[in-house]
Amino acid sequence: MPRRNWTRRETLMALAFYLCPPLPRKNWDDNDAEVRLLAERIGRSESAVCLKIGNLKACDPNRSGSGFSHAATMDARVMSEYLAEPDEIISEAMWELEETGIQISYDGRIEAPSSSRPDRPQQLGLERVEQVRQRVNQDYFRSVLLANYGGACCLTGVSVPALLTASHIKPWSAATPSERLASSNGLLLNALHDRAFDRGLITLDDCYRVVVSSHVPHTPANDQWLHSFAGRQIHLPHGEEFIWPSREFIHYHNDCVFEQCA
Repeated sequence: MPRRNWTRRETLMALAFYLCPPLPRKNWDDNDAEVRLLAERIGRSESAVCLKIGNLKACDPNRSGSGFSHAATMDARVMSEYLAEPDEIISEAMWELEETGIQISYDGRIEAPSSSRPDRPQQLGLERVEQVRQRVNQDYFRSVLLANYGGACCLTGVSVPALLTASHIKPWSAATPSERLASSNGLLLNALHDRAFDRGLITLDDCYRVVVSSHVPHTPANDQWLHSFAGRQIHLPHGEEFIWPSREFIHYHNDCVFEQCA
């Protein structure tokens, strides 16, 4: 039987699975009901679906590793399209999944119909699409930073997931769609230092060392939790330099967010 290449439509649906892993697990399995349903609807094996999801992960340039250079042309193209226009591509993937009887829930999970639900989910409304794609994109950005930084705050080493925040260097509101998902525009910080970075009370220099704003007064607590980090270099992501924090984004933070001397 001749080999049948994956279509863009099929690859888009696999991309949605990659972006919405079956938490708390990080990867899909051949035995997952959602994988079995997609495989059935597109005429492929469960192992082929899981392999395609893995290929998309391997060709994601936001993650450490160089496997993406050997990805199939369609995989690399769809991943590139998603990173350039995340809202449009995840919306398209959602509509394609809807046609197969699969949907992405409000909390960013892939759902297959159960015996208590109709075989085809209700049609997507624009408000729901907006909510779901925002959740999917934010979860993707967080998962990439957790992986690249080894699940630990880049400043303190705290490794409690509930206390870690995927911080944007160039703020979400000022960033382009592609900049919002770029791992080079992210820092994995604990909640306190994330807030300080977001409010411009700390920043980084070109050597990835912490700079504390002169607007932070010296008190015993402030000295312990903020000023003591001045001049300390952050722990950089594991892997190639292209996933490290971009100096271009750091310069933006220095110029537009950081509280400079009066």
